[in-house]
Amino acid sequence: MFKKVLIPTDGSPLALQAATAGIDFARSVGAEVVALHVTQPFAATIGFDGMAAAYAITDESYEKAAAEQAAEYLKTITDRAAAQGVKAESCSVSNFNVADGVVQAAQENRCDLIFIGSHGRSGLSRLLLGSVTAKVLSLSTVAVLVYRVKEDKKEKEKEAPPATPAVS
Repeated sequence: MFKKVLIPTDGSPLALQAATAGIDFARSVGAEVVALHVTQPFAATIGFDGMAAAYAITDESYEKAAAEQAAEYLKTITDRAAAQGVKAESCSVSNFNVADGVVQAAQENRCDLIFIGSHGRSGLSRLLLGSVTAKVLSLSTVAVLVYRVKEDKKEKEKEAPPATPAVS
């Protein structure tokens, strides 16, 4: 049924968890994998408190660093696919909107499924953080399989400050 599966990654441990599940899925249906990383153009970085100026980042150095980072993330996925006997290629695109980049890459690479992870956030955190997955679902013209990633409780505890007892 599915011949080519697009697996987007942002390089995070949760994205890697979803990618591993995507590779397993592709293997089970006899599909090949296209690993994808979407970078945002240099112009998107200069709006964040003058980050580019403050750190003396040039367009060329940003593009080089983004390409190196993308290659590292994508190699991890293609290596895992190869270890599972799944044919894989990698693709890196630049787009101001990550969800648009994912959908466009799926079309350009003739993928018939996007296998994407989701944190499963709801309420205020989803409103504030947005959801690339939700945007991909609304924009895609090909099938989208959403894999619910499981956050490691130890990692979550590192991020959240310890609860302090109320003093009365």
